[in-house]
Amino acid sequence: MKKINVLFTFLIALTILSCSSDDNNNSDNDPIVGVWKPIKEIETYNDNSTIEFEYTACQQRSRFTYNANGTANIVEFVNDEITGDCVQRTDPVLTSANWEKSENGKYRLITTHKYNVTSQIYTTDKIPDVFEFENNNNTLSIGYNDDEIIEGKQLKSYHTVFVRVE
Repeated sequence: MKKINVLFTFLIALTILSCSSDDNNNSDNDPIVGVWKPIKEIETYNDNSTIEFEYTACQQRSRFTYNANGTANIVEFVNDEITGDCVQRTDPVLTSANWEKSENGKYRLITTHKYNVTSQIYTTDKIPDVFEFENNNNTLSIGYNDDEIIEGKQLKSYHTVFVRVE
């Protein structure tokens, strides 16, 4: 009986010790992993003025899901231009999405879309110029530098602000 108690104690200790701290280093703990909804877009101009565009309730139904395995799922909602109804965006349609984080901590987002009418396919694999987590990793800003001129003003950058929903 004493041998069984020693064996039982050994198994309990082994189970407790096998839960090491390196479990916290897996990609599940990467702050991008989760489900995000877009809430607004911010344009910043060369004179450092900004314009914020709040997303509509329909657009905020969109979900950007970043999985621990590096895949992503993006479902966007828009208001139909004719009926005004809130519908899932279908053109261009997202055919694949992935994300990766480099050794220097930069994220790369890779998406492939296909236009239904023309069957044209395009892939973007940019490293965002703006990629910031805030609010205890529950707010994410993703954006790009741009030099477009909008209503006579020189755009410097734009970014979309997301909040974590899961």
